[in-house]
Amino acid sequence: MTSNSNTKIISTIQLCSSILVVVILGLMGYALYNAGDYLFIYLEILPKLVLVLSALVPSIVLRVRHQSEAVEGSLIPLFLLFITLETFTILPAFYDYYGIYIVSYYLSSTLTRGFMLSAAMSLLFGSILNLQSDSISRINIYVFISIVASFIVSFIIPVDELNPNKNYHNIFFTITLLILIILANATYLLAFLKTRELYKIKRFLTCFFLSIGQFLILLSNNYAITNIFGMIFCITGAIMLCIVSPDG
Repeated sequence: MTSNSNTKIISTIQLCSSILVVVILGLMGYALYNAGDYLFIYLEILPKLVLVLSALVPSIVLRVRHQSEAVEGSLIPLFLLFITLETFTILPAFYDYYGIYIVSYYLSSTLTRGFMLSAAMSLLFGSILNLQSDSISRINIYVFISIVASFIVSFIIPVDELNPNKNYHNIFFTITLLILIILANATYLLAFLKTRELYKIKRFLTCFFLSIGQFLILLSNNYAITNIFGMIFCITGAIMLCIVSPDG
């Protein structure tokens, strides 16, 4: 299966996931607006909506315009898909406003951590391929194993259902995720320093903004300043990816 075919399959899954998340965020935002709880809208609903759209729009552009057959061409959409799935952390709160049970805090916490680690691993493999400038043999197997390992780690980390807000701030998980993001961005930067190609510095800046932006939004503990910077980074990264992707 070609990279272009993989991109279309991944973007289709992402489109369905994004519609689900946007609908739920919209319904929750409407309920919160009627209740006068504007703070929760600004701190939770708006940042996650920006995160979903920042992943969805570039994914659509990649599906429509991106013609590259490079392996990295399928890993970037995979990275964007996991960013969308990360916002599922908001799903348990839907029960509080509409009485409709979708998923438990435990499962939401575990899956969200798995999605975040998988997104970082996808970005890391993409950066390695960007540095190598050619395909690594059996890359799909390596990616699959890394994703499985990510979810195993996320299930091993204990979850405190009585205090779900702390589930995303486990020090081991946060440090592991941050190391993966730093390695991925450092590899992208190394690829530019190695070749001095303009495309590679664009790719570095794109992935830097998106990876740091989603990290700030999901691990900000609802601090307004980190949410603001996270949204700015995500929007910037999304715009750059829409511009850069046809060249890739």
